[in-house]
Amino acid sequence: MDQQRDTESLLPARDRFLLLMILVVGVVLSTMIGVAGKLYLDANGVPTVGWGRGVQLMVPVVIWAEVPYLVYFLVAQIFMRRALRTDRATVPRVRVVLLGGLIGLAAVVGYTLFGMVTYVGPGGFGEMVAMMLALSMFTLPWLIFKAAVGAVIGALLGGLLARVLAERRS
Repeated sequence: MDQQRDTESLLPARDRFLLLMILVVGVVLSTMIGVAGKLYLDANGVPTVGWGRGVQLMVPVVIWAEVPYLVYFLVAQIFMRRALRTDRATVPRVRVVLLGGLIGLAAVVGYTLFGMVTYVGPGGFGEMVAMMLALSMFTLPWLIFKAAVGAVIGALLGGLLARVLAERRS
């Protein structure tokens, strides 16, 4: 019985890859936005911290920004397992919906992060990171909420795309 349950809980490689990409996209995109923000500020003549200090400040920001991706990963895993358990014919559609949700999530979190890393107030990026961490009990739920809205909008668009693709096949 336990062996059967373990076998059923394993996702196909394609779906495990999709779920892993949710987490990887969060880390890679956040890091790229941090680099882009510094380059943008440097190009506009705004004084910034050096690369070493910038990396030290970006590590907590990347971890903070990864939380919505982790939540989405857990939710996506539930939807994928449910589709595999109940109706395997819906799995391709679920994949497209989840990809749409990931794109919506990444757009919202990316936009939020770019605003953060290009902050040029009195304390600059260092003060922004300190305030973000100090107020995480407020900033993190708000980020998760905004990211969820972006993921839902992206998933709805992904659902429309999946429907169009299904109609073209038939």
